[in-house]
Parts: sequence; structure tokens; C-alpha cells
Amino acid sequence: MAFETSSAGVSPVSDDAETRYREDLGAVDTALRLPLTSLLGWSAIWIVIAAALGFLASWKFHAPGLLAEGSWSTYGRLYPAATNALIYGWGFNAAVAVGAWLFSRLAGSAPRGHRFATVAIWFCNFAVLSGVAGILLGESSGVEWFELPPFAATVLLVSFFVLGSWAITTLRGRRFEPIFISQWYVIAGFFWFAWIFTTALIMLDFFPVRGTVQAIIGAWYAQGLFALFFGSIALAAIYYFLPKLSGRPVRYYSLAVVGFWTYGVFNGWLGVQRLVGAPVPAWVQSVGVAMNLLSLAPVAIIGINILATLASSWSAVSNSPAYKFIAFAGLAFVVSSLQLALGGYSDSSHLTNITLLGHSQIFLWLLGFFTTSAFGAIYYLLPRIARGPWASAALINIHFLATALGVILIAVGLLIAGNKQAEGLESAANNFATIISSLNGGAILRTAGYGLFLIGQLAFALNVFRTFLGSFQTLEKPAYVSEPPVMEVAS
Repeated sequence: MAFETSSAGVSPVSDDAETRYREDLGAVDTALRLPLTSLLGWSAIWIVIAAALGFLASWKFHAPGLLAEGSWSTYGRLYPAATNALIYGWGFNAAVAVGAWLFSRLAGSAPRGHRFATVAIWFCNFAVLSGVAGILLGESSGVEWFELPPFAATVLLVSFFVLGSWAITTLRGRRFEPIFISQWYVIAGFFWFAWIFTTALIMLDFFPVRGTVQAIIGAWYAQGLFALFFGSIALAAIYYFLPKLSGRPVRYYSLAVVGFWTYGVFNGWLGVQRLVGAPVPAWVQSVGVAMNLLSLAPVAIIGINILATLASSWSAVSNSPAYKFIAFAGLAFVVSSLQLALGGYSDSSHLTNITLLGHSQIFLWLLGFFTTSAFGAIYYLLPRIARGPWASAALINIHFLATALGVILIAVGLLIAGNKQAEGLESAANNFATIISSLNGGAILRTAGYGLFLIGQLAFALNVFRTFLGSFQTLEKPAYVSEPPVMEVAS
């Protein structure tokens, strides 16, 4: 007797059913091999580029004389280039890869048209490459988190429509009837990205709105991007892999549906909270503060699901590198969500959005929550796509330790610098130069964090490409030869 694991839990299946189940999943992995190899290869390249640019930008923050020969290397260009490489290079590729794989696995069938999807992937990545280059050359749109030039953003959107449609075509031909909570989050995340990105492209680039409306659209887009797209894909991975890797069902799983709907409804409005103290209508700020309070409901529900499951299966963390990243992501979700909620009610909440305090929460969410959850999913799925084990266990350990410590130092460094910045702005006696000089301690800590993070991503990229290169020589091997069948089926 074996066990079939799903996002809902663990259920016993017969040996014959297990064999058919594994054959179905093997066929899914085989069908997804070409597009996922492209997505994961590009994501490994982009995370290194983003980490390197982020390291340079962070270093220039407290050492402006570094690389001062050209305009491309100024902080005002390096920083948005780093964030856009992280969001649209690494984040987009990783989210689509994880979402498509999860959706196909839970549906029991693979989407068709993988060659068209692969072409769309390459168009998308060349668009991001031209966009990041455009930012470095001074062609930024000027909207934070949406600095890609209009041409690059348009190609990215068209590519996403192709990839999103390709990924969810399995819904009609699925072999497994239940639609699990992980699939709900993937569908919602893909839908929300298409909606918010299209709206932002039209209202910020093609037919730009004016005045305070532009700030409102920008804040709404940023929150939707981080919470509704990246957050949804990360939660889909967590709800799938917590029971998959621990062999135990998600605790209080019946609450997950309530968490899903409240998460989608309330988080879509949280962006306007970042406009507290800005010259926008008072009712807009009030809506943001109210939704900030209501958002504690889904945070509590999802947090209970995650923490209760981790508490009952903590001993399993050391057995799988994927579970280490998933566990870290779950903890980062709780901490960053509470940081956002509590920050809206602090005495300096009107300064949060114009200081590095807000960036501390964003980067803990983007790097600590989404990125580590994507790493956890990749460590599980890549051996099944490549049909071979990871090339180096040592590189996996280096990647986890450097990434975890790097994320913590980046978030803490931004938090320290943001608090110093807020304290300085509270007093009219402080001039701008004095405030900036007070940030050096936190800024240096952030640079150290980026340095560790970069080391981790170099180890990850090296391991990914070594694994793929090794897979070209093992195409005749069975699909499941990864690290001890990573809880695919627990006996």
C-alpha cells in the first residue's frame, strides 16, 4: 500500500492505482520538459542578473563614487534595473513555471502546444532584456515597479497571454475531478496578472492618467503584482508542497477556501494604504487603512494552515531541500504580512511610504516569501523534468544558507535604515545630508545581504545548468530518479 499526496492531504491508494498515477505524472513531466527547461533556465540567469545589479545598487547607496564614470551606473538607474530584472525576469519565469507545473500535476494532464509556449517564453525574455537595458540607458517609464519601456511591457503582456492560456488549457481535459486550492491560486494569480498589467500598461503608458490618479493606479498595480500575482503563486506552491513533502495533510484545510476568497478581496485594495499621507483624497487613504485591518483575516487563516502544518511536521524539514525553502517561505509570509498590517497603524505610518521601511516589507515578501517558495518548488520539480538528480548537494546547501541569511540581512538592513530615515524626517532641524548619512549602517547591512544573496544565486544557477547538462546524457532513464523519491509516494 502506498499514499497519494495532494494539496488537500494524504490518501491511501492501491499499488495498481499508484502505478497508473505515477505513469500519468511521468507523462505530464515529459510533456512539460521543453517549455519548463526554457523557463527554469531563464529564471536561473535572471536571478543572478538581478542579484548582481541589486548588489551594485546597494553598494552605490553608501559609496556613490563607485562606477561613477557613466550615467548607466548611477543609483537611479541601477536600482530600477535590478528590481525589474527581479520582478519580470526571475519572478515572471519562475511564477509561470511553477504555476504551469502545479496546475498540470493536479489536473493529471499536460497542456498542448508546448512549442508555441516555448517561442512565447523566448520573446518574453528578450523583451525583459531589452527593457532592463532600456532602463540602464535612461528609457525608464518612471513608475516605480513598472519601469519597463512600453515596447518591452507590451511584448511581455502578449507573451503572458499565450503562456497563461497554454497553462490553464489542462482545466478542461483534467483527469482528476477535484480542483484543489493550489489550482485556485494559480488560476487567480494568472488572471490577476493579466488584469492589473493590462490596466497599468493602458493607464500609465499608452493613455497616461494625470495627477493623483496616476499615484493611485501605481500603488494599486504594485500591490496587485506583489500580493495577487506573486503571492498567489507562492501560496499555491506552499499549499501543494506542505502535505507533499511532509506526508501530512494541511491542518485545518477547510479554512483554506475562506482564506482564498478573503485574501483576493482584501489584498487588492491594500495598495492605496501606501498613499497614507500623500496628496490623494482622504477616502482613498481611509479605504486603504480599513482594508489593512480586514486583511488580517486571511493572514490569520493562511498563517494557521501553514504554521500548524509545519509544527506537526518540523522534523521533515531536514529531509528535503525543497521543504527547507517552503518552510522559510511560510514563515516569511507571516512576518511580512504582519509587518505590512502593523506598519499601517504605527505612529510613523505617514512616513512609511516615503522611506525604506516600506521597501523592507516589500523585499521580505518578494525575496523571502515568493522567491524561496519558488526555489522550493523548483528543487522538487526540476529533477523530474530533467530526469536526473541534482548535480551537487553541496551547492544546494550553499544556496539555502546564503539565500536565507541574505534575505534576512536585506530586510533587517532596510528596516534599520528606514527607521533612521523616519526619525530624521520627523524633525525639521535635520537637513537632507544628515538624514542620508544616518542610513549608512542599515545600507551596509543591506549590501552584505545582497552579497550573500548573490553567492547563493550563483550556486543555484551553476547547479541548474549542471543538472540540465547531465540530463542530456540520461534521456532514457525513468522520470523519477531525483533525490530519494522526494515524498512523491510515501510508503
